[in-house]
Amino acid sequence: MASEPASSSSGQRQRRPQAWLVWCFEHCRKVENQNMHGELGQIASQCGMQLVLHKKFSGFLEWFRDVSSEDTVLLLTDWREVKPIVQGLGGQGQGCPHLRLCILAQSFTAYRSAVKWVNSQTGREMPVFHGFTYESVLQVTLDHMAEAAATIGYSHQAQEAEEPPSQLEGYIPLRSSSSYRDLTAAQHPQPAPRSRTVGFVPLPESLADPDVRAALAARLDEVMQQSQWVVYED
Repeated sequence: MASEPASSSSGQRQRRPQAWLVWCFEHCRKVENQNMHGELGQIASQCGMQLVLHKKFSGFLEWFRDVSSEDTVLLLTDWREVKPIVQGLGGQGQGCPHLRLCILAQSFTAYRSAVKWVNSQTGREMPVFHGFTYESVLQVTLDHMAEAAATIGYSHQAQEAEEPPSQLEGYIPLRSSSSYRDLTAAQHPQPAPRSRTVGFVPLPESLADPDVRAALAARLDEVMQQSQWVVYED
């Protein structure tokens, strides 16, 4: 059945644009990734987004087809899923949701391959990290939300969810710093200044202020117990 427009004939309130933080990784639901799952939930909650998990590129592409063109999506994906996702998105024309991809490589070999591939692409800005750290993904998420505000006029509806999102079962609360000490975060090198040919939009002044960012990071610990998010199945 085709999806209904945001404003339905039942007279319900018009659907507000949504911001989605998507993690696409084959082992995203494994016990060994539970901590990372929880930390992504914290980031999503703090940035006014909803967390979505997909094991494979096919599940993401199917989900993405039903996302409103007014929404914004930040996709964190494993290197193995990137090419099929980009190929699957290639046939989509105007009216697609605002989307940014970020690659989380699981090994140094995958990281090197991802960097080489990203450097060969044109028209796409895709950060590449070797593994996951809380701080690096939070930074990318803040950048994405600022870009969405600047390019499509997305406005964060501060924590006024009409229905309280569900909690993740079995979530283990963590401190704000990442517990993945065996993984080294290394962002894909960017030219200085960063290229403007790939649609990069500078951060608004408030988010560019290091004091504001430091205060935001400090507040993450305070909201850990109140963090809520929605998890969608493939």
